[in-house]
Amino acid sequence: MIKILKNWVSWVVLLFVMYVLACPVYASEELLEDSSGRFTPEEFTLICELVTAEALNQSQEGQIALAAEIINRIESDRFPDTAEEVIFQKGQYYSGQPKFRDSKGRWREVTVSDVPEEVIEAVNMAIEGEDPTEGAVFHLNPKYVSKRVYQRFLDLYGEPCAVIEDHEFFKLQD
Repeated sequence: MIKILKNWVSWVVLLFVMYVLACPVYASEELLEDSSGRFTPEEFTLICELVTAEALNQSQEGQIALAAEIINRIESDRFPDTAEEVIFQKGQYYSGQPKFRDSKGRWREVTVSDVPEEVIEAVNMAIEGEDPTEGAVFHLNPKYVSKRVYQRFLDLYGEPCAVIEDHEFFKLQD
């Protein structure tokens, strides 16, 4: 009986260690701050939450691209001037808190505790000027839009300026 108990404890410890090693490191519950101080903690946190919702399953380049897209919008005269206004602009990213599908396939709101360090790093890199899209202000995943919507994007914005994994990025046409 003792031998069985020792084996069981060994398995539990092994599973726990495997779980800890497999889980990404997440930020704390407090608001996040960017390394440059360009954005308020609320804005930076919101950008990180959106990148988590939209690009957590993408590479660092894809995460940087999405963050750069938000910054490009803020800097454009054709979009609102703050991260909050850009992210919650009607018909754009979200009408409410950014959401993503959890491991069980259910939609739920992203909170600061969901934001992994890799996303914080990617957003900081975009703030510091890295932009693999070279100025994109729109993106889509062709797998999740109708052919009609995709064709409308092509008609309005031309060919994608960048394709990074699942996302195609577009610039405004002059």
